[in-house]
Amino acid sequence: MIILELFWGWIPIIILFIYGLEKNNFLIEWGSSSKYFSYTTILISFILSITYLYKLIFSFKFSKKEGLYSFFLVISFVFLIGLLGPFFIPPADTIYHLNVLWDFLFFKTTKDYPNREFIGKIIFESISFFAQPVKWNERLNIVYAFHLIVFSNLVLSAYISSRLCFLNVKWSVVSAVLMILFFGTSQFSYISYYTLAPTSINISIYWLLCSMLISLIINKCEKDQIIQIGMYTLYGLLFTPILYFHHKQEIGFLFYLYLLVSIILSFKLITHFEWFFFRKYIYLPLIFVILFFPHLTPLKKIFSIFDLSLKEELFNHVMIIKNLFIIGKLNGPRIYDTLSFYGFIPLIVVSIYFLLPKQYKFNNKKKEETFFIAMLPGLMPFWILLVPFNVLIWAKSITAAEVFWRATYTTQFWISIAYLLQILEPKVTLFIQRRCKQLLIR
Repeated sequence: MIILELFWGWIPIIILFIYGLEKNNFLIEWGSSSKYFSYTTILISFILSITYLYKLIFSFKFSKKEGLYSFFLVISFVFLIGLLGPFFIPPADTIYHLNVLWDFLFFKTTKDYPNREFIGKIIFESISFFAQPVKWNERLNIVYAFHLIVFSNLVLSAYISSRLCFLNVKWSVVSAVLMILFFGTSQFSYISYYTLAPTSINISIYWLLCSMLISLIINKCEKDQIIQIGMYTLYGLLFTPILYFHHKQEIGFLFYLYLLVSIILSFKLITHFEWFFFRKYIYLPLIFVILFFPHLTPLKKIFSIFDLSLKEELFNHVMIIKNLFIIGKLNGPRIYDTLSFYGFIPLIVVSIYFLLPKQYKFNNKKKEETFFIAMLPGLMPFWILLVPFNVLIWAKSITAAEVFWRATYTTQFWISIAYLLQILEPKVTLFIQRRCKQLLIR
């Protein structure tokens, strides 16, 4: 079993890690590693790494029977919806992304173009190799096949992420449907608009790692749990260089995920060891100052990220209140268009829950923790936009002010909404049954 684990998961991910380091110019002094790895090697390593990631997930959450059921359920659903194909109404970025793939396949002029569809290119080229297209309509089938592969991965990731966040099979399917119907920007559906774009592959891995880690932190901080979280975190970090070369944006999403998980896990560890004085008077005040008043910390003298100077154009998207701290403008371009009403539901529900009298809250601590964990995927954009430290890092790391709104793509509001519907289902069912009995008696 150890040999299988090595050759199936850990060796392929290490190959991707080394290749990604070299591609991002982190191994210049070591010489080029590209000549040692063919595109076939990278493709096989990527497929093995992704399937092993799914294996890690299924090994601690699903039975084999449920795993097969989930797979065939989602795949059959994908082919029904996927018949619509990718979004191609001009002007659309989809046309540009297709051009990058097409140009690479037939002319090889964008083979090493940085931050553009590296993983997509090798998948696209592999489909072409096996299909051997000659006619124009046969070449279009390559595009459609690529769309279906990415579409399947997105839906499967959305479904499995929902199951990891304590949704049953029925409501996980509903969650995946909500993602397909309502995730996007304005009239553009994410799952049709971005299937040919590099972000589609990266974000599916972000969804899986996000749900996997936050579902683990609900448990007590036992030794086995810490080792398990450490293993998943390490596996996710080994993906980072190749995903960064493929598309940088989602690496920022992973940074905020790991930051949040680290804060929650360290808080639980401190509580577990009963260091209440340290938690109350040192840890919590320090975290609060760093997150909400980063410019007041002496760290700005050590790390340039704490320097408040921003590009002038970014001030259209970020506002300063009395020079005390920075918060994101929620009415910035496309932020409302992306989150819409559904994206704000987790924030509204959690805010209302905090204001409720004690008798209306969960009387079971385990249920309350599960509730907050299920809300976290939908709260991720607000973790960035409403926390000054996170806004500052995002604003300083993006390439242009026009993409500031893409922090909203960290959301998984469909999980939070489906979970709310799941916990309301028995209450609504009971109410309907009682109402029907009353009507029958009359």
